[in-house]
Amino acid sequence: MKPELTVSAFGQKIVFHSPNNATHTITDLLLKLDETAVHFKKRAIIFIDEMQQLSFLKNAHSLEASIRHAVERSRNVTYCFSGSSRHLLKKMFGDKHRPLYRLCHTLEIGRIDSDHYKQYLDQCALKRWSKILPSQAFIKIMQLTQEHPFYVNALCQSLWMETIFPDEAQVEQCWQEYIQSNRHIVSDDIIALSLNQKKVLSKLAKNPAKELYSAEFLSGIKLTQSSVHKAVEALLEKDLIYCLNGYYKVLDPAIEYYILYAF
Repeated sequence: MKPELTVSAFGQKIVFHSPNNATHTITDLLLKLDETAVHFKKRAIIFIDEMQQLSFLKNAHSLEASIRHAVERSRNVTYCFSGSSRHLLKKMFGDKHRPLYRLCHTLEIGRIDSDHYKQYLDQCALKRWSKILPSQAFIKIMQLTQEHPFYVNALCQSLWMETIFPDEAQVEQCWQEYIQSNRHIVSDDIIALSLNQKKVLSKLAKNPAKELYSAEFLSGIKLTQSSVHKAVEALLEKDLIYCLNGYYKVLDPAIEYYILYAF
């Protein structure tokens, strides 16, 4: 904002003028933050989460270019860009026609290992019920959520709200109730898909596959190789499936459970 002070016979008046160019403003802001860090001899980190949302703005490329300009001139500020859409992030930082192309090192964060969850959830169970989780209940939590942090949190929140010490059956019941109460969100992602995309997604929910273009896979869904290829590309772009250890799987455990049990 640029302030303007006016003095007249009627008194004083201050007016704030907003900048005309948002991209220049962002560059100036980031550079000033770096100058401040240098002045105070401090190191700072700017962490931008859900960075892929920038792609949906009208002037996305200009904004990306302004961020790159500031990052490349930074001395005491380190930037960390994070997001939940792998496809969009890979486009932002991997497409040579985009301003952020190869700007920084990339690190793909996988799901938290079950051993780490076990240690943490046992500590939480001790505080809540004065004993650790039964092994079968913990295994069930991991199976249903597939170690997805969002769903581990959602399911355990429901379990920890209960006064009863959770067992395997209660874990299953809480998960079913969660899917049921969120079925409108889960089903929206499926309804928006084409028929071929639904076929491929349903097949992978039932059986993760390594060879998507094998005769067995194609005959199982009665689609041609080119149709499957288009469907897989679309599902990858929408972050509905992913490849893990060579196998294509449904990314979201809630969607997978919804397909399998048709809520």
